[in-house]
Amino acid sequence: MAEIMNSNEKCNDLNLDGLKEEPFDFSNFQELRTVISSESRSKILLQLYLNKSDLNNVETLKNKIKKPSPYILNSVRQLEIMGLIKRANKTFYLTSKGSIMAIIFLKLIENVYIFKKHNFWTTHNLKQIPSEFLNHVYFLKDGMYYHSTNNDLIKPLNEYLKLIRSSEDLNIIMPIFSKPHLDGIFKSTIKNKSTLKIIANEEIFNLIFKNYKKEIKILIKRDKIRFWKINLDLEIFLTNSSKFSSLNLFFKDGHYDDSNLLLDKSIKGIQWGLKLFNHYKNKGILIYLDRI
Repeated sequence: MAEIMNSNEKCNDLNLDGLKEEPFDFSNFQELRTVISSESRSKILLQLYLNKSDLNNVETLKNKIKKPSPYILNSVRQLEIMGLIKRANKTFYLTSKGSIMAIIFLKLIENVYIFKKHNFWTTHNLKQIPSEFLNHVYFLKDGMYYHSTNNDLIKPLNEYLKLIRSSEDLNIIMPIFSKPHLDGIFKSTIKNKSTLKIIANEEIFNLIFKNYKKEIKILIKRDKIRFWKINLDLEIFLTNSSKFSSLNLFFKDGHYDDSNLLLDKSIKGIQWGLKLFNHYKNKGILIYLDRI
């Protein structure tokens, strides 16, 4: 498929904004499986979608897909029967249904690319990332991975603190009590006169409230802090702002991993992080700090 896709480069140019609110529609998974189970069918579908300006006749498809004409025509016929392509004057075009199928297929390709790009996704527990967010994990394709090294054990932390110093409103899912992180978070929020929103379970909430009373009082006075308490042992450390989304996860054995950080500054990565934050916010209970 490399001849058409040129690795992941074609996916980088896709405008998927129109579908960003929707999870994958697997209601006709059988049709999708029929397409992707055949190299020629999938290549034809992608060729027609990614190269609409080409004169996509049998000769063009034969040259692109490197298969003989009878083989091409057989695959075309199957795609026509499925209602995915149509022909006019010996030229082939995608139907509306075919375009949607191609976009879903490309989403799958991008997701596979993300999961194969780095072992961050295979070595950590992903159970608390809902399926609709994993379906859209390609939003994070421009993310950078920062790792601890023997020479710099706190490289991920330093990258994180560097970013929040210049960030305004912070939305945080906080699964652990980490003084280095929280010191930086409260210091930056107070200095930048920005808003801090935190989701945590009762244990972490109590530790934060006990250790940062002074800072919390300042932010209460400014009406710049919100806490949501959630009845769940969180295993996602997410920070989201208008400038970035960052993600730390737990290993599959339940231990928090502070040595690997995914950081994404792209618009889509920021969208993904904000939506994940709001997903958990809607599961939590807003705490009125001025009443405590």
